[in-house]
Amino acid sequence: MRHLRRNHRLQLIRRIGLFTPLTWALAFIVSVLGTAALTAAARKTNRKKMAEYRQIALTGIVFIAGTFFTVQITKLFWGRGRFYDLDPVASEFTRWFTPRGITGNYSFPSAHSSGAAAMLFLTLLSRHPKYKGKEFIFFCISVIYTGIVAFSRIVNGAHFASDVLFGFLIALAWLELSKKIMKIKSQDLLIS
Repeated sequence: MRHLRRNHRLQLIRRIGLFTPLTWALAFIVSVLGTAALTAAARKTNRKKMAEYRQIALTGIVFIAGTFFTVQITKLFWGRGRFYDLDPVASEFTRWFTPRGITGNYSFPSAHSSGAAAMLFLTLLSRHPKYKGKEFIFFCISVIYTGIVAFSRIVNGAHFASDVLFGFLIALAWLELSKKIMKIKSQDLLIS
């Protein structure tokens, strides 16, 4: 019975829609204003600092894109069902390490958790003189936020613990990989 009520609520939310034209307009306005503010700040920054900020921004792009595509492709081919979609006896349950192929189910890994873990990008801010030595604080803030998102996904029945754990681990792996990729690229640029 709980299963049916849960699905009814989700279908209602999907029917109403969370993204109205107003929310899209607000998102657009905030993006334009943010871009304008960053552009104005960039004009006041010297070239050496701009090169470093550009490297951090490119690292962020590699990190976010890598995390997003890894999670989405894995979801597509893993095919694990969500907890709230299981029947009362959980006969359709599958272990996290058992890929089922393309089934239309997208529980593993959690995109919400990997998206929340994208806050790990804040650790790169510690390269700025103003935030020197605060990498651990930024890391803790990111992990706490990701933990809250992960916990809420488990409580809502949208994911299993393994789903949210692997969403976080994929983001963490891409953060480290993107740092290494960008260091190699920056060294190549200095040589040429």
